[in-house]
Amino acid sequence: MPILRSVIALVTLFAPLGLAGCGGGDASTAEASQHEVDVSACAADPRTSSYQANMSQKSQNEAFSLKLQKSDPAPPAKGDNTWQIQLVDAHGAPVNDATIDVVPFMPDHGHGTSIHPLVTPDGSGKGQYAISRINLWMPGLWQVTLHVAADGAADDIVLGFCITG
Repeated sequence: MPILRSVIALVTLFAPLGLAGCGGGDASTAEASQHEVDVSACAADPRTSSYQANMSQKSQNEAFSLKLQKSDPAPPAKGDNTWQIQLVDAHGAPVNDATIDVVPFMPDHGHGTSIHPLVTPDGSGKGQYAISRINLWMPGLWQVTLHVAADGAADDIVLGFCITG
């Protein structure tokens, strides 16, 4: 039991320090103001996209193109988000039955989220998918990477959004 008490004491001592770096601890007014400045600055970051319904983004090697048809909420916001997307190949043909792994990540903080988004094809044959549980749980720059594999090709599509709140 003495070892267990020591572990509990260490966790109790250091846990607030780890949480404070990502907004989970009690921040002073000065720290809160600094965080707000960082969030407003991320809106001008070249890694961000300005959301609009039906916005398009090509994959890094241009094997695929994604159309973000709709976001709920719109624009993407703090908390859980759901997207309706359409995926086409380099020739504009719909990509059905793709394997899509969605990874939300905060590059400036070095972390993502523990909630794994769900990708559901709509079965229309038009390359449309619903992505739910995109958990952007704190303010700042989020890059959402879609690792896409279909028809022997694999590529990444990256969308960046400045999340406020």
